[in-house]
Amino acid sequence: MDPFGTSANTEPRPAGTAQQPLDTLTSNEPIVTAGPPQWLEDVRRRMRNVVDEIYPPAVTLEPPTPPIEVIPEQDIANAIAFRPSRRGPLELLPDPPKDPHDPEQSQLYLRVRQQLEKLQADIPSQERAQIDDAVNDFLAQPASWQQVEFKKVLWLCGNALRNILAQHDAVKDNPEPHYSKLPPSVAEAMRRPVEAWNVFVLGDPDMAGLDERRLGPQEQRSIVNDIKIARPIVESASADRNITTEQTAKVLDAGLHAASTTADNINARQAQQVVAGTVRNLITQLVRRAYLTCLAIAEPKSDDDRALVEEYKKGIARGAGNGLATAAVSATITIAAPHAASFFDFVVQHAGAIKEYFAIASHSPQLVQVIDTIEYVRLKLTSEKQ
Repeated sequence: MDPFGTSANTEPRPAGTAQQPLDTLTSNEPIVTAGPPQWLEDVRRRMRNVVDEIYPPAVTLEPPTPPIEVIPEQDIANAIAFRPSRRGPLELLPDPPKDPHDPEQSQLYLRVRQQLEKLQADIPSQERAQIDDAVNDFLAQPASWQQVEFKKVLWLCGNALRNILAQHDAVKDNPEPHYSKLPPSVAEAMRRPVEAWNVFVLGDPDMAGLDERRLGPQEQRSIVNDIKIARPIVESASADRNITTEQTAKVLDAGLHAASTTADNINARQAQQVVAGTVRNLITQLVRRAYLTCLAIAEPKSDDDRALVEEYKKGIARGAGNGLATAAVSATITIAAPHAASFFDFVVQHAGAIKEYFAIASHSPQLVQVIDTIEYVRLKLTSEKQ
């Protein structure tokens, strides 16, 4: 069976020695490890990036779909809350007095307003530069206690007056000039309405509760940081009339302004607590509206849901996928709250910032998964259309 007799002439290889290469020209080449060389992987990666830019990859990895219940309810007791208006954008949730016909509260509220009006009438405008904005904000509230709809907004306006006076009192004895120091006549005129406001707040349990809140230094720093992270989201929502009403936008802008104060007193810290809760309420409402729309698109159960999906895909095909597809959604489709496509697109556009906010402010992986699901459904719509 061995015509050339090689077996007889070949001595057995000693145990433990490696097989020598048959070709002496390759005997000095290094042994190639398993897998492709690094240069080939680099080429593949560069080519993959180019291809992905031209042909987006298909959506195959579906993230988990958390239940809608993981999105927390609004903190109505300690912050301004929101609700969808009939047109769709978020409006302020009414927060009227429990007893609007309380005669003592009505008289105190009227006294505060009259004292502020007298201050503006008696003091020249050039001396009121530091207080005019705060005074005008308060006087822009309803003229009577019975007409007040949003107590927490009113509380923020009254607290701004207290904060101005507190900053003045902190530096009034300093002989050096200071931007917080008020002219003596203005300071004395401000003291009367502020004292009346303090008595007025004690007569309402809800506003008195806001006055009683106290947080430690570490918790306060965390609140300030939460507001800082949320600011770009809130500013974008405030500027978009598909997301917030004009009244809501004004309140949000005023809240961010109040929270940005550099003053370190109890009034400033209490205002920041209310603003932080208001910001949290806003973002959770944005995500709730978006997630409801996302679920309706992912699993359409009604004719309106199915029509919304088709119109949404048409909007993407027209090029609206690069911006807001909402503009291409037919006006005949019922997309009012809670199923509002504008919220869906808003959350997709600000997904990174919202996930960062949830990760830091709420420490909730499930809320981050909600945003992942919204992004996935939006990308899937785009991929299916292409």
